[in-house]
Amino acid sequence: MTRKTNIEILEITLLGSPSPRLQEKALHALERIFRLVEFKQMYGASAQMPLVDLTQRGTGSMKSLAARVLAHLNVIHDQSSYF
Repeated sequence: MTRKTNIEILEITLLGSPSPRLQEKALHALERIFRLVEFKQMYGASAQMPLVDLTQRGTGSMKSLAARVLAHLNVIHDQSSYF
């Protein structure tokens, strides 16, 4: 694995952190990472469940950000009520 690959895996792992601050930082990073098609294809499936969990259990801003990341992954539509 490359260093860059390890970073993406770490970001996805941090979504499950008990720290809301770490979750939010991971969400911001993933929101940028998943704008690129190659990363969507490589890591999108492994990020979906933690992201869906955050849209259900996260704080208001985290729910919205997680929904934006899911929209990048084409899991939900841009007009979703999560925004």
